[in-house]
Amino acid sequence: MTVKINPNITSLFMIFSLLSACAGGPAHQQKQSIAFQENLKTTLPPQWVLGKEHPSFPMSHYVVGRGTSKENSVSAAENARMDLAKTIKVNIRSKMLDFSTNRWTQIESVVKSEVEAVLEGVEIRDGWFDESKKNYYAYAVMNRKIASQSIRNRIKLVAERLNWFLDEGAKAMKQNDIVSALSSYASGYMEAPNLQSLKAMLNVIAQKIEGNKKEFYAPKQLTFESKARNLLNNISIAIISGNKQTVKLSNAPTEPLTLKLFLHKGLTNIPLKGVPVKFEYTNGEGFLDEEVLTDDRGIAQSVVRKIISYNKTNHRISAGIDFKKIAPGGSEISLQRFLDRVKNVKTEFIINVEKANIISAKSSFLRQRTLDLAKQVIHNINPNSNHALGVFNFRDFHSGKSTNTLSKVIREEFEEILSGVEGLTVREISYRNHQKTDKTKVALDNNLDIYVIGDYRLVGDSIEIRARLIEAVTNNIRGSGKVSMRKQDINSSNLKITENNNSFLSEHNINESYDELKEMLVDLEPKHPSFKLKVSTDKADYRVGEKLNFFIETSMSCYLTLLDFSPDGTITVLFPNGNHKNNLISPNKTYKIPPKNPLGKSKAFSLMIQEPSGLDRIKAFCDLQKPSPLKLSIKDRADYHIIKPGTTQGKKDLKKLTEEFMTNNPNQWAEAYNEIYIFDKGVTYMRGKKTIPILEKPEKPKDMIGTFGNELPAPQNQGVLK
Repeated sequence: MTVKINPNITSLFMIFSLLSACAGGPAHQQKQSIAFQENLKTTLPPQWVLGKEHPSFPMSHYVVGRGTSKENSVSAAENARMDLAKTIKVNIRSKMLDFSTNRWTQIESVVKSEVEAVLEGVEIRDGWFDESKKNYYAYAVMNRKIASQSIRNRIKLVAERLNWFLDEGAKAMKQNDIVSALSSYASGYMEAPNLQSLKAMLNVIAQKIEGNKKEFYAPKQLTFESKARNLLNNISIAIISGNKQTVKLSNAPTEPLTLKLFLHKGLTNIPLKGVPVKFEYTNGEGFLDEEVLTDDRGIAQSVVRKIISYNKTNHRISAGIDFKKIAPGGSEISLQRFLDRVKNVKTEFIINVEKANIISAKSSFLRQRTLDLAKQVIHNINPNSNHALGVFNFRDFHSGKSTNTLSKVIREEFEEILSGVEGLTVREISYRNHQKTDKTKVALDNNLDIYVIGDYRLVGDSIEIRARLIEAVTNNIRGSGKVSMRKQDINSSNLKITENNNSFLSEHNINESYDELKEMLVDLEPKHPSFKLKVSTDKADYRVGEKLNFFIETSMSCYLTLLDFSPDGTITVLFPNGNHKNNLISPNKTYKIPPKNPLGKSKAFSLMIQEPSGLDRIKAFCDLQKPSPLKLSIKDRADYHIIKPGTTQGKKDLKKLTEEFMTNNPNQWAEAYNEIYIFDKGVTYMRGKKTIPILEKPEKPKDMIGTFGNELPAPQNQGVLK
């Protein structure tokens, strides 16, 4: 059979020839080239392909590797190099069997880097192509003598550095400079494995024990560990002030966290100057001075600027020597191993967070209602998600103010209840003006994912509280809720609530934002409606692209205005519309929007769910005497009037609607509310699975229905006739 020379083999031969030229003289090069060409002309595999020693490269003088590939000669050469490297690593590990698994892991990365450095001297010195099996073979060699000398030079350099670290540590100790001493000992500890791996590699490649030579002597890793441990055992840390102080929930600690570091030297306690100290939360969350240096007296001080977590009543702050500042050159893993072996100097500060006792023992009623409200608000959150959440002061609906006592009480109750929910990190919102600040901007400035806003009002003898969950980035509504309780069930002597005087919008809120006007409109209810109105849908959950139907019922003839509040704040006037400009509806019948069988010139149409996802709210107003208060902008029959956020006309429309029903005779109109949740396409999870842990159970009031803290899904408003 004739041997066919593959073009890749020709290339391989040229590479081998060039490498040979670098490794030896002309005679040596000619000898190897001739031998290689002879291998290409034979169908019989060379002895080295069969695993035997190469006649030109005895293993007593060379470390060798064999590689094969079906792709090409370059791939075979790379595999030969990898085989040679593997041989070295395996032999090194066999000579370091006295190392534990953890210690081997520690030096394995060092071995890898050193082997890669040695591989720079590897040459591909032979190759063969198997015509029958279509396999490429390559033979890699490394001269033991040349490689050994290179490793010896590296060992000397590392040994010199380790001895220098030990000497520098001793000098620093004499001057009571513990930062320099610890830095030297930590650096020596982290570099010592390099020497051990290099010695093992030298023994493997040189095939004899050379690691015990005097010129290779250097302190071991255990020496540096012992020096550092002895030093740290003589350092003490004492708390001066700030420990076990008690603060109100919304306040920052008044005392700074102060400690002192000193070195025991004989009978003398020497203050340690310039030592980096790290303060960090181990339980709770807040803003504080994390990195400080000790002064001439050995004192380090941190100020807690803000407490932002309500998950724990006890905040714990660890304080100790910051080794990352002392030994910045080492890797995270090496430094951590060093710290695991030595005793770090640490202490702990505890700050007790006390909830303000603003309301009386009757607060159990408010807490229960707030718990019910919180369940509704978080009902739509994905149970597997994690969010940073904040709560704004609740607003007095009729005064527009959010600085009253009850505003703060409801917020604090909300924060404490939600702090126990898995996947929610509750943070205190840092801002000054609750009343006028852009809530979304404040939320983003405080790194919140979602936030809660709400209001309360007097409705007869009851207090009604509403809340909404907003996504900070998109400003989309994700959840809402409403609860009510008797005014007499809380200590109302110090909780002022504004009565509805119908002048709220014109006097106090003439400059309200679009979002605030929108929420006023959603929340509007007449005091004493003279008839009933109901709005409902096919189901509670929809996905983008699905069709939607509304159903309206009234107990008296009235003029219907049906509004759809999209999660992003856009409001669509669904009725009246281009198909039905006459918005008078009759009692005791169910109206379907869009209608199944349009009357007269009306055409059939459908409503399709569109983005964005989130909570979509439906509000219906029906007036006994007046048609829609808006001048509808409708161009054709398929058109709807849209109220857009961020536009002057949109704000005018909202004011017009709000003023119309707020100042109108409450006996002349009725309202109905419902909501649906819109999922993105392909998104599936069960709403209502984000639960609130059962809280400490107080004495159960006689008129309270159900179990306090019961983890039932939030109740859903299904549009019951009022």
